[in-house]
Amino acid sequence: MEHKDPQLRKLMKLSKMELPFSDFEDHIMAEVEKIEAGREEALKHRKLALIFFITGSLFGLILNYMVDLAMSHVHLQQGAKNLLSLCSQLCYVILIVLLSDRLWRLRQLLKRKL
Repeated sequence: MEHKDPQLRKLMKLSKMELPFSDFEDHIMAEVEKIEAGREEALKHRKLALIFFITGSLFGLILNYMVDLAMSHVHLQQGAKNLLSLCSQLCYVILIVLLSDRLWRLRQLLKRKL
């Protein structure tokens, strides 16, 4: 496209941008591909984290139920049984809260990155 106005032609020449080095475009595209691969991997890690969290929660519930069943067959005072049951459930709740916090942080981190 030819421009007849000399000032416009001069401005158009100034608008051309020189690339910092010859493979600049390839470098940028490689960075974009790395970011996309990181997104896919982060999504995979998030899914795994959720699966293991749910599996661990179910395992903890079953374990607490089995501990309570075992306590019912042991001949201890009722106060000791209640204390052991409470400690078992408290450990489970603390682990659930801590892992929920980690899962929440992972979710927030992935939101910021993606």
